[in-house]
Formats: sequence, structure tokens, C-alpha cells
Amino acid sequence: MRSLITLCFILIISTSAFAQTDSEVLSKMEGVLQQIDKRLGTMQNEISELRSEISKTRSETNEAQNKLTERVESMFKWIVGALLTIVGAVLASAIALIAALRDLGKRITQLEDRMIHLESRVESIILRMSDSNLSMQQ
Repeated sequence: MRSLITLCFILIISTSAFAQTDSEVLSKMEGVLQQIDKRLGTMQNEISELRSEISKTRSETNEAQNKLTERVESMFKWIVGALLTIVGAVLASAIALIAALRDLGKRITQLEDRMIHLESRVESIILRMSDSNLSMQQ
């Protein structure tokens, strides 16, 4: 920026030095300096406004990011809870199924034992009946 100001001064002095007096050159330089000062002041104000807008936007962004992070964490907790519940239900169902199958196996064994017992009773009844039929025929 300083090099630009220096270049402006050199141009003003070199172009007007031949035709104008020192006081005229100085007054022109003062006018240029005042315009540069005014423009720099405007630029500083605009930069300050931009910085405050950036700061505000950054704060809003951080706030939104924090809310989103909290929401994701909450959803993650719910998903983990649901998965644990599902796994627990599947395990409980598997345990109940295994217990039911064992009980069914015991009942089948008992029924087989009863069938064997009934078969032997039926055979003995048939033998007795056939013996009694034989004795009656004789």
C-alpha cells in the first residue's frame, strides 16, 4: 500500500512540477492524502464489519455443529439400546427354544417307554386270549 502511495506522489510531482508552483503541488498532494485517508478509513470499517460478520457466522456454525453432534450422539445411543434389546430378545428366545426342545425330548422318551410298556401288555393280553381260546377248543 505504501508503494502505491509513493508511486502516486511521484506521478503527481513529476507531471505537475513543471507547470505548477510548490504550493499548488503541496495542495494537490494534501488532497490526494485526504482521499487516501478517507478510503483507508472506509476500508478499515468494511474490514471490521466483515470480521464481525465472520465471527457471527463462525459462532452460528459452531452452535449448529454442537446441536448436530448432540443429536447424532442421542440417535447413536437409541440405536445401540435398540440393538441390545433385539440381541437380548433373540438370546432369550433361543434359550426358551432350547429348553422347550429338551422338554420335548424327555416327553418323547417317556412316550416311547409307555409305548413299549403298552406293546408288551398288548402282547401278553393277546397271548392270554390265544391260550384261553386254545383251552376252550380242547
